[in-house]
Amino acid sequence: MRRAAGLLLAIAACGRLHFASVDRTDAEQVDAVPCTPAAAHPTLSAITGGQIVLGAPTSDLSIAMSVPIASSILFTSLAEAEPSPTYGGVMCMLSAVALDCQRTTAGTDYAASDGVITVQWTIVTFSDGVEVRRGTARTPTTVTLTQAVDLASSFVLLDGVTGDVGTGWGDNEFVRGTLTDPQTLELDTFTAGVTVGWQIVTMTGTSVQRGTATLDTATTDQAITGPGPAAGEIVLASYTADNTASETANGLMLAADIAPDGSALLDRDAPGPNLAAGWEVVSTPFAVERGTIAMTAGQTDGSAAAPGVTPTTTVAFAGSEAVLGQAGGSTGFDDMVILDLLGEAAATFVVSPDTVLAHRHTALSTAEIPWQAIDFSRDRCAAP
Repeated sequence: MRRAAGLLLAIAACGRLHFASVDRTDAEQVDAVPCTPAAAHPTLSAITGGQIVLGAPTSDLSIAMSVPIASSILFTSLAEAEPSPTYGGVMCMLSAVALDCQRTTAGTDYAASDGVITVQWTIVTFSDGVEVRRGTARTPTTVTLTQAVDLASSFVLLDGVTGDVGTGWGDNEFVRGTLTDPQTLELDTFTAGVTVGWQIVTMTGTSVQRGTATLDTATTDQAITGPGPAAGEIVLASYTADNTASETANGLMLAADIAPDGSALLDRDAPGPNLAAGWEVVSTPFAVERGTIAMTAGQTDGSAAAPGVTPTTTVAFAGSEAVLGQAGGSTGFDDMVILDLLGEAAATFVVSPDTVLAHRHTALSTAEIPWQAIDFSRDRCAAP
């Protein structure tokens, strides 16, 4: 584990570091670098959100809605208890008339699961300053954009995978999404396999640093030098896995976090297959709170203090998005019979006043899930 259980690290928007336990005891503050206000901000129009619950008999569920998809960002986090992609692979896609989430096959092949998958979704719409391109693609593939994007202010979101029939999460389900030039998005899996939902978000006032990193079979941690301490930062990471043999979730699920010095950290609980990651450190113009929710075996729900956040203007999500949307963390799960129960390290995130809540559907082992919450109503230097 990266941290002692119960310890959260949250970078406040004014440039101070807040340390608080999961039960939200009083915060201890430590001086950090001064904050530089953003020069420009997109204008928030609306935030809507809710849950899509795929019951055991359900493989596809849509919610009718009307949103301007060219200026709306979809965030998804997911809770499930499915050790096979046949039943656990879920992809969500936003269109002008509906939000649709689908999995390959309804039901479950795992006796301890009720076959229910919960998707927490949030749609953030802007009246200016944001452009979103989106689609679905079968991997591995190269998507050629019809219109070039600004690499310096664009980042990639992946919203889950579907379409694979298999008894284990293998080398064809974990997706790496990488912008390689202004008109090229590479969507890679180690072998051919899944359909992935993708978004490219271009945001005014944002700067993006990106790169790749490799964790070999013996490596559990990879530190990445970032642009330096700053407020308003989020991290996004996706990766391929070459696990042609059976692997447990503690070596497959990779957490993504940002350290106080601005560097990113990719971390899994134990050695495992080779993981080839693509990462982005995104400096947004908005206030960002962050932390890690650590759960013990048997614990399905956790919470963290997030000073100043409110459901009407904030979205919370994880930075690791290779397979289950923006939901991933790390886990100690190492059962060689059940093997790759990825839901041990995946959670839905809900924002309530000054608090982020997380829920997972399976809790046979420990989990550490870093989260980040963007408040689109506050400048990155605004106090909570």
